[in-house]
Amino acid sequence: MKLHFNGKTIGTWVAPSLALILMLTPCAAMADGVGIADMFAPVTSMLKEIVNLLIFTWGYYLGILALAVQGIRCWQGKIGLDRLGIWAIGITIVFFAPNLVSYWKNKAAQQQIAYLFEIAKSHIA
Repeated sequence: MKLHFNGKTIGTWVAPSLALILMLTPCAAMADGVGIADMFAPVTSMLKEIVNLLIFTWGYYLGILALAVQGIRCWQGKIGLDRLGIWAIGITIVFFAPNLVSYWKNKAAQQQIAYLFEIAKSHIA
């Protein structure tokens, strides 16, 4: 049985692709035991470096630049203040997400420590 998509027959490559995926699925499930994870370690480290570069090194300045560009567009009258606010919230979430997450983690840890101190004080007294 051949499958048709947009007038083209795709049955000639669908079955071999599915067979290959089904054959590789158990290998991916046991990647740690077989050593396949070590094979992709350079790719993983390269992707981590790219993400760190974009988020931490350049991301801060890209976010500031994007906010400045939108401020200039608002000043020129191309967007309104409501649109500027939406852009500012979006840019802040996208480019400053690591800073926001670390801030929330620190606040949560501080509140947990304060809560533990209150419990310890109530048990001592």
